[in-house]
Amino acid sequence: MSKKKYLYKYRPLYSYSQSLINKETGEEFIIKTENPILNKNTKKMLLEGLVYFSSPLEFNDPFDCSFTIKFNKLKEKEVLAKIKNKSFSGRDTLKNMIKDYNNDIPKFIHSYNANIKEIKDTFYNSLNNMIDRYRIFCVSEDPLSLLMWSHYADSHKGICIGFEVQEIDNQTGLFFKVNEQYIFLENKRVKYIQEQERSLIDIMGIDLSTIGNSLYSKYNSWKYEKENRFILLSNEIASGKVKVVKETIKEILFGLKVEDCIIKQTLKNLKKSNYLNICEIKFYKLFEVPGYYKLFKEEIFLVNYL
Repeated sequence: MSKKKYLYKYRPLYSYSQSLINKETGEEFIIKTENPILNKNTKKMLLEGLVYFSSPLEFNDPFDCSFTIKFNKLKEKEVLAKIKNKSFSGRDTLKNMIKDYNNDIPKFIHSYNANIKEIKDTFYNSLNNMIDRYRIFCVSEDPLSLLMWSHYADSHKGICIGFEVQEIDNQTGLFFKVNEQYIFLENKRVKYIQEQERSLIDIMGIDLSTIGNSLYSKYNSWKYEKENRFILLSNEIASGKVKVVKETIKEILFGLKVEDCIIKQTLKNLKKSNYLNICEIKFYKLFEVPGYYKLFKEEIFLVNYL
């Protein structure tokens, strides 16, 4: 990689409210605070390197990592054709289902068509369980996206953390610490697709490669995110904790609406924690490009704040 490449995580920074748990009832409640409080997960990322690999089932887009499934009623001619088709991916599955009916194809078809709703519900539950095996860390190639700052960084009052991408064996990615072991994960770009290109699979012929492809596919309306993803299996995160190698954090950008007093407080917290070497990180403040719907970044220096 001749030119350094960065991937960015948008995060909220401070808020004037705090979430607390009632020890007796276990209920969560929110209290207002006089002084700003650093966002809990942002704090963990900046002061400990902890990053969150989430389940696709938690995503804000219900179409993300999902499918359109064909649940048409079966016809004997269609079933026989699928059984004879050696290239059909669900051939063995279909033959085993028919075997449960003593190879009586009409009886199998009648039962399937009569119970298609229950079969559909069971299938979707199984599919969700398969999708839930994956954990995903999402980042962006663009640190100056107006919409990303609005949606993921507290309406431009948050920050954007820049990770320097590494290259190993012609693959680009980042190093993470998982269960006390360092691993290299490749970053893969999300493919933005049109509505008619959405994964359409036959219940009889589901293919694991189709599931894999769906983990990197989103509807075209989301293309402004310029998203990349890192993926782990849930059983690979036994402790539930994943850390990004702190030396990869090379940039921190403060949003358009972040006040100087908040920047100063953040930099003091970073220096005090001694987790990150702030002298090796570049800090920026974002500003409007006059006359345009654009942002530009301007480097700020520690000497002016500490």
